[in-house]
Amino acid sequence: MDIKIKDYNQAGELFQEGGTFEQEWKELEQVISEMPIFLKASDQAGRVGNSIFDPVGTNKAFYSKLVGPIPGWRSAIPIPSVFKPFGKDVDFGKSGLVVEVQFSNYPFLLNNLLRCELFYNAQTVFDGSPAKAAVIITKSNVFPASNSTLYFEQAESQLDLLSAPTTPSGERSPSLFSLPLRLVGLHSELDKENPALVTGYSARYSRESGETVQKICKVSAKRGGFTLTLSAPLQREGESQQAFVPPSVASPASEDEPNVDSQAGATLGL
Repeated sequence: MDIKIKDYNQAGELFQEGGTFEQEWKELEQVISEMPIFLKASDQAGRVGNSIFDPVGTNKAFYSKLVGPIPGWRSAIPIPSVFKPFGKDVDFGKSGLVVEVQFSNYPFLLNNLLRCELFYNAQTVFDGSPAKAAVIITKSNVFPASNSTLYFEQAESQLDLLSAPTTPSGERSPSLFSLPLRLVGLHSELDKENPALVTGYSARYSRESGETVQKICKVSAKRGGFTLTLSAPLQREGESQQAFVPPSVASPASEDEPNVDSQAGATLGL
C-alpha cells in the first residue's frame, strides 16, 4: 500500500531521522507499505456487489502486525476518566505517540483531534511516556467506501482550516490546535497493481469474516472519480487459485467497533 502524508505543528521534525519518533514511524511505515488493500462487497443501494474499502480487515491487519510482532506497541489503551466524554481508549500507542485509525464517519476526525489535543496539553501518560504527538490514519479517496466515511483529502481540508483559520475579513487567526500531528492516508498510485484481499461478511456491520480471496487490485481514474479493477493473482503453472483465510485476530478498539483488548492504561499528568 502507498502512503500520503500531511504534517501539522512541526510534526515532521519528530518523525524524521534523529527525531523523537523516528523508530516508531519507520515501524508504522513498514507495516503500511507491506499491507495489501482490504476490500469487501458493498450492500448499499445502487452499488450492491461493488468492491469497496474494508475497514474491519484493515483494522485487524494493523493489530496483528503492530501488537506483538513489534515490541512496545499497545492497543486499546484506556484514557483517563476525566476525558471519558471523548471515548474510552485510543487505538494504538508507543512511547508517547498516540495512533488513531479512523475509517468511520467523517465527524469522528474532530473527536480524534480534540482528545489528542487534550492528551498533549495535559501530558497524559500512555505506557509510561507523556503524549508528545499523534498520528491519524485514514484512507485516500481513490478507494470507494461506505457513504459518509472519512477520506484523507477531506481530513486534510478540515485540518488545514483548523490550523490556519481565517476571519471574515480575511485575516489569519492562530491555529486551533498545538498538537504535533501527522495525517496519514492509505493510498494507491493510479494504474499500479497491488495485492488485495477481498473478504465476505454476513452483514454490513459484522466483524465476523468469511472466506477471503487473494486478488490483484488496480485503481484507475474515471470521470469524476476512480474505479477499481480486480483480477486473479498470477499463478505458477499447475497451481489453482486458493482461498486465503487470514489468522483470526482481535481488532483494535475504536469508536465504531467494540473494545476487544485492554492494555497499559493511561494516566493524567497535570
